[in-house]
Amino acid sequence: MPVPSLVLFDLDETLVDHGHASRTALAHLRTRHEALARLSSDEIEIRSRQILIDVHDKVLSGTLTPAQARLERLRSLFDGCGLSPSDDFLDRTATEYGQIYRKAQGPSPGAVELLETLGRHPEVNHVAILTNHLRDVQIDKLEACGLTDLVDFMVTSEEVGHRKPSGQIFQFALGRAGTSAADAVMVGDSWEGDVQGAQAAGLRAVWFNARDETAPVDSLEGAPVPELRSFKPLELACRVILSR
Repeated sequence: MPVPSLVLFDLDETLVDHGHASRTALAHLRTRHEALARLSSDEIEIRSRQILIDVHDKVLSGTLTPAQARLERLRSLFDGCGLSPSDDFLDRTATEYGQIYRKAQGPSPGAVELLETLGRHPEVNHVAILTNHLRDVQIDKLEACGLTDLVDFMVTSEEVGHRKPSGQIFQFALGRAGTSAADAVMVGDSWEGDVQGAQAAGLRAVWFNARDETAPVDSLEGAPVPELRSFKPLELACRVILSR
C-alpha cells in the first residue's frame, strides 16, 4: 500500500518537549519559593498543566494576550498555594521561569531524526505542522528546537480562525499541501484535538502518548488508534506513522 503523501504533526508535547522544559523550570521555582516547595513535583506539574490549558484557551480566544498569560499562569499557581502575589513579583518570577524554560527547551527525543527521515522518503511530499497557537510563538519554538528547516510548512489556528478538532483547520492544511484526507496522517498528543479531530476530517491518526495514558474508548473509527510513546526507535516510529 502507498504511504501517506502528507504527514502532519502537532507541535507542543509532540515535536517539542514542552513537558521537560516546564518540569525543569518548575523545579527551579520550587527551590526558590517555600509555598511551591510544599507541593510535590507531581502535584505542581499537574496543577501547572491544568492552568496552562485554561490560560492557553484564553490566549487563543483573544481574552488574554501572551504577555498577560505569562503572569496569569503564575498568579493561578501561587493563588492555589494561598498566596496573593503582586504584579511586580509575578513579572520577576515569570522572567525567571522563562529563562530556565528556554534553556531547557528542545525537541522530543527522536523528533529531529524522524523529520529528517520522513523528509527524505520518496513518497512523502510534505511534512508539516498543525498547531493550536499563535504563529509568532510557534515560529520561535521551531527555531529554538532546530526544526524550522525540517518541515515544509506550518498551519496555526491563529491564521485559520479555527482550532483543532475543527475540521476546517484540517481542510486548510490539506489545501495547503494539495492532497486529500485519505492521503494524509496526523500525529499528535491530544486525543480530542489531534486524534478525533483528524478522524472526523477523514485523516488517519496516530496518538503520540508520551505520558503513557489510557486510550479513551470513544475512537471515532471504532478500532484501536495506532500509538507511539516515543519517536524512538526510529524504524518503529516510521512504520507506525506511514502504515495504512
